[in-house]
Amino acid sequence: MAPLQRCVPSPGGSEFFHQDRYSTLACNVLARGMYHSMAKSQGTFWTRIVPQLLQSVPAVKAAAAAFGASYETTMLQESAAYENLERVHQYSRALHLLQTQLQGNQHGVLPQMTACVLLAFADTLRLRNNTALMHLRGAYALMSRLSAADDIDEDILLLFRKLDLHSVTYSTGLEPSLYLPCRAMGNVTTTRSIDHSLFEQLHGTYRFISSACDYRYVNQRQVPTHLRIEQLRYVAIWHSWLSSPELQYPLATWEGGCVSVVSVPILRAQCLTALILVSTVLDPYQAAYDKYAEKFHEIVMLSELVVASEEENWNAHPDTLPSFTPEPGLSHPLFVTATKYRHPQWRRRAVKVLSRLSREGPWCGEVDARIVLRLIDVEEGLCGMGAVNNKEGTQLGATAVPERMRIHSCRLNGIVDARGRDLGKHASSMNRRYAEVRLSRCHDVEELLAFRDGGHSAVTMQTGRHWNTWTEEVPLC
Repeated sequence: MAPLQRCVPSPGGSEFFHQDRYSTLACNVLARGMYHSMAKSQGTFWTRIVPQLLQSVPAVKAAAAAFGASYETTMLQESAAYENLERVHQYSRALHLLQTQLQGNQHGVLPQMTACVLLAFADTLRLRNNTALMHLRGAYALMSRLSAADDIDEDILLLFRKLDLHSVTYSTGLEPSLYLPCRAMGNVTTTRSIDHSLFEQLHGTYRFISSACDYRYVNQRQVPTHLRIEQLRYVAIWHSWLSSPELQYPLATWEGGCVSVVSVPILRAQCLTALILVSTVLDPYQAAYDKYAEKFHEIVMLSELVVASEEENWNAHPDTLPSFTPEPGLSHPLFVTATKYRHPQWRRRAVKVLSRLSREGPWCGEVDARIVLRLIDVEEGLCGMGAVNNKEGTQLGATAVPERMRIHSCRLNGIVDARGRDLGKHASSMNRRYAEVRLSRCHDVEELLAFRDGGHSAVTMQTGRHWNTWTEEVPLC
C-alpha cells in the first residue's frame, strides 16, 4: 500500500473527510503490524472488528483518527504546520467523545477499551509514554468491569493484555497493571496455547522482577527465602520453555529463507531475555550478565535474521507503509543485549539491528539505538583506553568494561528541544530534537552492600556517596 499523500486543506474541505482518511490509515497500519500474533482472531480484530466499530461508535472513530494523524506526522514525516494542528484537533475530539461515552456508559466495554488503546498508540508515537500509560491503564480499568455477559473472545483480550508487557519491559521495575494467575507450564501443542501460555509466564516473570528489584542492592543474606525460591522456579520455567520443541528454530532453517512465520523466533528471543533478567535480578553486579554470552549471541543472530527477512519483504513491496507493531517484539531483547552485554562487537551488532527496527509500542528503533550508542561511548570512555574498539578489546570480550565503569540504569526522561522544552508539549517540525537520558553508575558495589548491611535504607543508598547519576542529551536529528 502506497503512503497516503499529504492532504492540503481547502475552503470546502470537511473535517469528516480528514477523520475518515486518518481512521482508515490507522486500521491499515494496525492490521499490518500484527505479524507477531499467532492467533488469527487477533489479526482480524484490526481488519474486521475495529472497522465495524468505526462506523458505529464515534469515540472509536475519533481515537483511530487521532492515531492516524499522529502516524502520518511521525512515520510518514508529514510535518507541515497544518498536519500538526490537525493531529491536535483529532486527538482533542477523541478525548471529548471518549469522556462522553464513559459518562453515559454507551456501546459497551470493548469499544471503550479500544478507544483508550488507540489514544495510547497516538501518544506513544509522539514518545509521550507517560500519557500513553495513563490511557492504557484506563483500558485495563474498563477490562476489570468485564463480565461473562460481555462474551469477548479470549484471543482479543490477550491482545490487550500483551500491551501490559510493553509497560514493564520499557520501564524497568514498573509493576504490571494487570494481575494474572501464573499457571504451571503444561503440554503445549498448538500455536494458540503457545501464545497464551507464554504470555502468562512472561507476565508473571516481570511481575516477580518488579518486586525483586528492591532487593538487588542488599546483602544476599537479607534476601527473603521466598524470593529465592520464586526466582529458581522462573529460571526452571524458562529453561523448560527454551528446550521445548515448539521453540526450536535452528538458525540453519532461517538461513535457507524457508520460514514463513516469524512469531516463534521472536518469542524465543523474548524467552531468552526473560531468562537472563530473572536470573540476574537479585545480583548487584553488572558482571553477572557476562555469563549469559551464548544467550545474548542467540538473541542477536535471531534478530538479524528476522529483520533481514522483513527488509527483503519491504524491498519487494517498496510502497508498504512503515510498520507500527502494538505487541512486544525484538526491541526489548536487543536493548537489553546492547546495554548489559559489554562485548564490543556483539553489543554493536545488537545496536545495528535495533536501529533497523520500526516502532514497537513505546520502543523506537532509531531513538533507542542512539541512546545505547551514547551509553557505550560513556562506558568505554570511562575505561580511559581505546582498547575496547581494537583487537585487544575484542579479545577481552565482555570484560573489556570493568565493573566500576558499567552503567547500572538507563532511562529516557523525554524528547526535548535545544532549550530543554518537552517536545510532547511543544512539537514543531523546526525543532532540533534530543533524547534526555538519565544514567546511573555505582562507584563501588561492595562498599554499597556494606553500607546497606549497616541498616541504611534504600533511600539513603541513592546518595552521591555511592552513586553517580547524571543526564545526557542525545541528539536525534
